[in-house]
Amino acid sequence: MKTVKIQGGLGNQLFGLAFARSVAIVSQRPVALDLSSYERDRYGRGFELAEFSRNLGAFVPSHRPLAGSPLAHIAARFMPTPGFVAERKRPADEAALRALVGKGDFFSGYWQDEAYMLEVERLRLQTRRLFETRGRHAPAGLVVIHYRTYQEERRRRARRTPPGRFFADALDQIEAKTGPVSEVALISDDVGLARRRLGDLGRPIIELDQPDAWSDLAVMVRARALVLSNSSFSWWGGFCSAARAVIYPSPDGYAHYPRPSARFIVL
Repeated sequence: MKTVKIQGGLGNQLFGLAFARSVAIVSQRPVALDLSSYERDRYGRGFELAEFSRNLGAFVPSHRPLAGSPLAHIAARFMPTPGFVAERKRPADEAALRALVGKGDFFSGYWQDEAYMLEVERLRLQTRRLFETRGRHAPAGLVVIHYRTYQEERRRRARRTPPGRFFADALDQIEAKTGPVSEVALISDDVGLARRRLGDLGRPIIELDQPDAWSDLAVMVRARALVLSNSSFSWWGGFCSAARAVIYPSPDGYAHYPRPSARFIVL
């Protein structure tokens, strides 16, 4: 049985599960999800997608702490191990993805790219349905900024989130594409810090008092337009959204940077 290591927060869990789904489609067999990283997660996170993984199909929980250890991942990048696939260069096309799946029995990485996904539109709609169901009372039709501050990061990083100018320029683009923006809804892990960093956007900012992350995601997928941060959580909100415009920062060395989706406007 092929095994995919799952790690990180909700956004990275979705990337891992999306890749595991591709592995199941290619191999036409059940795929194990190695959840051993959550025994030692430095932020105390747990796996949040058990029910969703069952709804997606043929996945079974697994526990392989040695194969899934950071040391095993690093070693595999320098000393190829039969059956162990550590994430490296993204596949160029579906044929390359299928070849990658055929090489391995254990897959270790974050897989933060549409290139690792098969049957993309179906996955997008299934995930959108999850967000809307879990955050069913969230408002719709807003222009939304998601701002990830990275304040919980324990490792020092010089570049974490794009400057306020990026968000102001993105709102100007949204106005040009979708009409006037009279106010902006803000979602953030630290709303006060986000407002200080954003500065004056030339429009009133509404702070949404949402009960949980699922409700934040539901707001994002129901938004009229979105301005996203460089984070996996942002990425999934934009990827699953029905918004008329989704603005994403260009890859430029920021922390925790998933590659932009093909449906994003990169600024």
